[in-house]
Amino acid sequence: MKGNTSLDSVEAKPNKWMLSNGWKDAVALNDMGGRFANLVESIKDNNKEWKEWFDHETPEKIKIPCGFDSINSFQKLLLCRVLRPDRVVNGIKQFIIANMSEYYVKPPPVKFESIYA
Repeated sequence: MKGNTSLDSVEAKPNKWMLSNGWKDAVALNDMGGRFANLVESIKDNNKEWKEWFDHETPEKIKIPCGFDSINSFQKLLLCRVLRPDRVVNGIKQFIIANMSEYYVKPPPVKFESIYA
C-alpha cells in the first residue's frame, strides 16, 4: 500500500489533476502488466473520462472508465489507491463487505451496563 518507492524517474504526468506520486504509481501498475497493461495509455487518451471519475465524490462506488470496471474488487482497490488515496479506507470497507460481510466493518453495539458497572 506504500506505492512506488523506487528512485527511478518516470515520464512527466500528462495532466495537472493527478498527483505526482499517483502518476508514478500508475506507471508502476502499468508496468506490472496483466489487466493494467494499458492503464497509462488509457489515462493519456481518455483524460476527460478519467478526470470525471477522479473528481467524483465517491469514485470507489461508480463505474471505472475505459473498460476498467471489469477488473476484480482487489484490482479496483489498487486503482483507487493509485488515483484517489483519500478514498482507500472506504474502498477497503467495500472490499471487506463484498468478500466477507458487513459484520466486519460495523462497530459493536455499546452496552452501557458493562461500561458503568
